[in-house]
Amino acid sequence: MLSLILLSYFSGERITKAYENITELLSQEKIDFELIIIDDGSTDNSFEIAKQLESLNENVKSFQLSRNYTTNYAIFAGLSVCNGDCAMPIPDDEQQPYSTIVSMYRLWERGAKVIIPNRQSRNDGFLSDLFSKTYYKIINNLSDINFPPGGADMFFYLYLIHNLRCRRYAVCIERCIVRNESIQTRITQRAHVVADDTINR
Repeated sequence: MLSLILLSYFSGERITKAYENITELLSQEKIDFELIIIDDGSTDNSFEIAKQLESLNENVKSFQLSRNYTTNYAIFAGLSVCNGDCAMPIPDDEQQPYSTIVSMYRLWERGAKVIIPNRQSRNDGFLSDLFSKTYYKIINNLSDINFPPGGADMFFYLYLIHNLRCRRYAVCIERCIVRNESIQTRITQRAHVVADDTINR
């Protein structure tokens, strides 16, 4: 089973739309999944909508952090409560194509343990594109980590990790080297950074 961790912050009705679109796609692909909604301390009705969605669907679980901890901590919280054989955090704004979920899941089925997508092209404006290319060129020259052209800045938003059945620990990726479709990585377990009492059900 695939665990999708939906990162919610002032998401409102985007949550329902995201669930419907994901369900339609993954049903067609015959991929069993659960949706873990992590509300990162929203003060609107986002969590109420998430709870309502949970009450109507057995494969949805919703949690709310006691305050806004930001994306990385929300991801760790989601990893600590998911039950799937692999897990993938996704944003609530649908900027990342859901077809990526299927592509990454199929790679996992073929044996990949950690999968990190990267942009094939950028269209952020001339200066932004120039700074991005320059930055990653410098980083690649200074380190033994080879980032793909354009970087892997979707890393914290969309990645898939193998076998995360853990509730007290989050997985920390220390290093990865991308070579064609394979990713070599050293993974360690690190104490969960969001204490249990910060998650509301």
